[in-house]
Amino acid sequence: MSFHIWRLAQQVKVRQRVVATAVTYFRRVYTRKSMLEYDPRLVAPTCLYLASKVEESTVQARLLVFYIKKMCGAGSDDKYRFEIKDILEMEMKLLEALDYYLVVFHPYRPLLQLLQDAGITDLTQCAWGLVNDTYKMDLILRYPPYMIALACIYIASVLKDKRHHFMV
Repeated sequence: MSFHIWRLAQQVKVRQRVVATAVTYFRRVYTRKSMLEYDPRLVAPTCLYLASKVEESTVQARLLVFYIKKMCGAGSDDKYRFEIKDILEMEMKLLEALDYYLVVFHPYRPLLQLLQDAGITDLTQCAWGLVNDTYKMDLILRYPPYMIALACIYIASVLKDKRHHFMV
């Protein structure tokens, strides 16, 4: 379902950090609530809406609903039955499910700091892409951001054949 957040985010053109925050909220919600209780087709765009507000890159709920229906194609009223009011109502439920804790520490800052400190900024683009890929899994809920950043730097160094940075 996080793939749908990514697709929708591309349509509304939000920053990567907003998408990462939305995916994190989505995963946090479903550690506490079941998918039967909260419909993922409503939770996903609501997480993106909430994340856009938290990350100060606000997207209107109306725009989200428009693009979701557009992505569903013709006859979308049958496929996507939620409206703006549903997203706004779900926002309150999500806040409650998240215990009003909206802070997300992402691996991006530690990644840049570690690369800069080690003087290996040539791995930045590859490692950044790997960090983005980690949001397709639940790593952000299981490991601290610095550890994810280190793992991505190591994998990037292997992919770019620059393992000498890790030799002792």
